[in-house]
Amino acid sequence: MRKIPIFLLSVFLILFLFVVPGAESGLPGTTSSTVIIALKDGRPAPSFSDPHAEISYSDDSFIILDYTGTDKELNDFLEAAASLDEVLYVEQDTPLSASALTSEGLSGTPTDDYFAASEYWFDNTGSYSKFSSAGITTIGSVRDIDIDGPEGWEAYRLASPTRRAVVALIDTGIDYRHPDLSEAMWVNKGEIPANGLDDDGNGYIDDIYGWDFYNDDSTVCHYEYDEAHDTNLCSPSDNDNHGTHCAGIIAARADNSIGVAGVASAGDVKLMALKVYGGSDCSGTVAGAIKAIRYADRMGADVCNISWGFYKYSSTLYAAISRSNMLFVCAAGNDGSDNDENPIFPASYDLDNVISVGYLTEHGDLASGSNYGASTVDVAVPAKDIFSTIVGSYASMNGSSMAAPQVSGIAALLYTFGDGMYASNVRDIILSGVKPVPDLDKSTVTGGIPSLKKAISSSDRIIYDTESPSMNISLSYPAGDLLLSFDTFDEGGSGAGNLRYFTGRRNLAYFAHGTEGTAVADNALTLSKSGKYTFYLSDYAGNEIIRTLMIPDDVLAPTLSDLSVSVNNKMTKLTVSAYVADSQSGLRSVKYLKGIHSTSDFLSGSDNDLIPDEDGRIKFSTPEEGTYTIYVCDNRGNSRVTEVYAYIRKAVSITLSKKTLSLTEGKTKRLKATLTPASSTDRITFASSDTAVAEITAQGAVTAIAPGECIVTATTSSGKTAVCKIKVKASE
Repeated sequence: MRKIPIFLLSVFLILFLFVVPGAESGLPGTTSSTVIIALKDGRPAPSFSDPHAEISYSDDSFIILDYTGTDKELNDFLEAAASLDEVLYVEQDTPLSASALTSEGLSGTPTDDYFAASEYWFDNTGSYSKFSSAGITTIGSVRDIDIDGPEGWEAYRLASPTRRAVVALIDTGIDYRHPDLSEAMWVNKGEIPANGLDDDGNGYIDDIYGWDFYNDDSTVCHYEYDEAHDTNLCSPSDNDNHGTHCAGIIAARADNSIGVAGVASAGDVKLMALKVYGGSDCSGTVAGAIKAIRYADRMGADVCNISWGFYKYSSTLYAAISRSNMLFVCAAGNDGSDNDENPIFPASYDLDNVISVGYLTEHGDLASGSNYGASTVDVAVPAKDIFSTIVGSYASMNGSSMAAPQVSGIAALLYTFGDGMYASNVRDIILSGVKPVPDLDKSTVTGGIPSLKKAISSSDRIIYDTESPSMNISLSYPAGDLLLSFDTFDEGGSGAGNLRYFTGRRNLAYFAHGTEGTAVADNALTLSKSGKYTFYLSDYAGNEIIRTLMIPDDVLAPTLSDLSVSVNNKMTKLTVSAYVADSQSGLRSVKYLKGIHSTSDFLSGSDNDLIPDEDGRIKFSTPEEGTYTIYVCDNRGNSRVTEVYAYIRKAVSITLSKKTLSLTEGKTKRLKATLTPASSTDRITFASSDTAVAEITAQGAVTAIAPGECIVTATTSSGKTAVCKIKVKASE
């Protein structure tokens, strides 16, 4: 190979690590801290009246706030926030800092010769060239310890990819001007560059290539002009080499006669720059990572590369990843430790949209610095002396930071095969298509290296879910609430997932791919009022639907019917009975008071409760004559009062509808009894003089039993009687 002039460039970090912070000092005795709150699905964001808390970021799933106060005030605030019904998790933000490792790079305008000579991890022919300040060194390696790159590209060329895939790189920034990366950058088409406006309404101004969550602006790469080499290199005050290096592994352009080629450069794959590390020490926070994930979800990324990790479990980061449709490819760590015993996050989150990646040497051995885990590290790839892009140049780096982008590139190429793919299926294809490496099964789940060829050749195993999910909505009113119950399903296979709503009529864009709108928990939603609502449902393949419905309230009071007053035979007790019903929200209470009363009189608690039977019948008995008021109320607070006059009015007389009645054996006919006056409260009883001839019910229905004659007598409570002669004939 021809000689190339080289020089040494300082490049920081193999793997970023979060560390537990010391308290930042403000005024004496105070602490400044960032607090992250993950909200429960279906719960509105709580309000915080604490004067020490200032919200810096919020959406419908997360709140991030700055808290300035004493340690006790902060602890009290954390405890109070954790106790709120709306809060799923609350925790202090965890800063991250870089472990200072160096790598070597070179100047000038390299050619694609670097790709053939240095990228053994892509195609291991038994040796590779290592570029350093001392020159070019040829290093022996073990043939085929690679990701089957050329074979995978050949299989890909024979396939029929149909779409663009987007990889969100949550890291330092990316050199979007780099000649090997500029064409690979994702561009936000909804934003007009440098006009100082949020053109697409996503909350970020001029976010052309992504967003810088460390500096809170759109500067996703920070340059400093180097006079000696007449080019822009990375700014030492805000180093963006690490993210740029990962970007080159994924998608540096192939066949452009310069530099290197990324795994996914064979397809239409774009890089979304999400900078969460910054400053001279390459520091960042979990809060920044959560914001970046939410941004990537909103803007439609398919794969998320995370070449960093930390050992403190974060519930809020777990919530952000578990709620995302993206496939997360995560570095397993560079401490040579067992992640089964001492897990690193997010690589060790047990989620079906997370792949954990360790790294190997060029000989196929697990690198001494690589973390491992027979149940927590999924795969490993060669990631020593990885030559890739840095800001304004190229350099070599080692570690699982360089391993994860190789797998992200494989995943990205799979996502180009069509719409409707989803993370768990892509993950399964990658992990089931590894090529075994001796003894790697003792330190990883699969025991092998992901194969680009096997993944591409397994495209027939891709499950395309292009069907929109469906939802049925039912309304009920338990305990006075407006309760909506959702039956969600997805025949496409990926599964119904994100269910949200807005008040009023909204279009699909309002929900921003499921990152906006109030989430519905457990397929049930309790509303405080009726009205128009728009409901959103997506599946894990990104298919979305909305439905706008007018949710009605129950505005009708319960009904009270068949009201009657009767008296016992001794004329000493009155019984009031009626039937009550409510066909919508259901009955909440039925009460009565003596006298004439309004609805408000039944709110004092001095009333008498009535329990309807299974037919809705209520009754109460009283020895006191007078006017009574019955109150009925449903579960939505609709009520009515009905007055009933309960007095003993003795009957003056009683008459029957017939004085004689002829019946054929087996037939039935009703005798109607009439009291005078009609308002009499007397009860009527019926009796037959010979039940062998005819029987009579309490309602006056006479049934002929056998031929003969008998007398039926109707008697009132006050002793008045009427009779009817019954003649029964034999049936023909």
